[in-house]
Amino acid sequence: MKICILAFAFLYSGFAFKFHVTPEVAKIWDDFIDPFREECRAEAGLDEEVAKWALLKMDFPENDAFMRFCGCLWSRLGLYNMDTNEINVDTVVEKLHGFTMENAVECNDRYKNASKNEKAFLVGTCVIRKMSL
Repeated sequence: MKICILAFAFLYSGFAFKFHVTPEVAKIWDDFIDPFREECRAEAGLDEEVAKWALLKMDFPENDAFMRFCGCLWSRLGLYNMDTNEINVDTVVEKLHGFTMENAVECNDRYKNASKNEKAFLVGTCVIRKMSL
């Protein structure tokens, strides 16, 4: 039984990103996305609880629905152009509390060839990971 529990915990950890940022920063980000949360949740087919708590708990599932949710949010917020698959790094740094130009550029360059929607997720989690160190 212990082996099953450990295997499940290990497997789950491979399919989610967990970050360590202050609750205040998480709340600022959560408030920022709130105007588009429900619209993007529905468009992405994401579970309501995940959309509600992902930022506040800093627990991001690594699945297609969550990546579509991120792509939709970043697009609606002017951070990402879905048509060109380009991140607007200047706007990201301006609007996302705590994101630095150095980290945003480095992460954007690292994932420049990522697919649509996946790019917003990967760049965002990359910068947050750097903030969590």
